[in-house]
Amino acid sequence: MQQSEITQRVIGILTKGAEWQRLLNEDPDRTDIQTDGTVDEFVREILPRTMDVPGDASPEVIANAVVEEMRPAIGKMIAGFVAAFMELADEHDSTQPEVTSTDVLRALALRAPDFDD
Repeated sequence: MQQSEITQRVIGILTKGAEWQRLLNEDPDRTDIQTDGTVDEFVREILPRTMDVPGDASPEVIANAVVEEMRPAIGKMIAGFVAAFMELADEHDSTQPEVTSTDVLRALALRAPDFDD
């Protein structure tokens, strides 16, 4: 999958996520929001599904092979999210100079412990 396709899929995921959040903000008790497997489908499409590993490989060798095989795809996926974020951040910062995107990220980082189950 090309980086442009990955970025387009990332934007689709972010757009769907924003819509789901908007619906939940309107009605926090809502239970009818159906996530349609968009993220699962994207992950299946971008990550390698097969790899060659020697039959006598140790679990450590297998784990390292998996990491190395997935590293480029995960890097492309992260790059897609970063590109989408940077566009949003630039737009936000050009219209909301009193609260920068960096300020928003810092506030989010402080709230991150609340996200744990």
